[in-house]
Amino acid sequence: MHAPSLVLMNDPIPLSRALVASARSSLLAFLRIELGIANTMLDGVAASSDEAARSRRRDRATQACNEVVRFLEIDSARSGLSLADRAELNAGLYAVRERLVDAGA
Repeated sequence: MHAPSLVLMNDPIPLSRALVASARSSLLAFLRIELGIANTMLDGVAASSDEAARSRRRDRATQACNEVVRFLEIDSARSGLSLADRAELNAGLYAVRERLVDAGA
């Protein structure tokens, strides 16, 4: 059970690949969460009659979108995001932007 981890630690190539895969996975999870936050904020906009609260939630949804855009502007080689990852994020971003327009942002 311990032998594979010792081999991994002594061989920098598999360790590097594992770190890159972990970083990519973490980035993708973070960006999915940002899109989820944007959608949650927009749900709050739709449910609220308080204009100040609606404005704050629209602003937070916009910030979340901007964070996703910032990472999508980085090329794939640097970000580690695959074409499939980018397609998924772009689709989510498109949907959130449509909702932002509908919410008056």
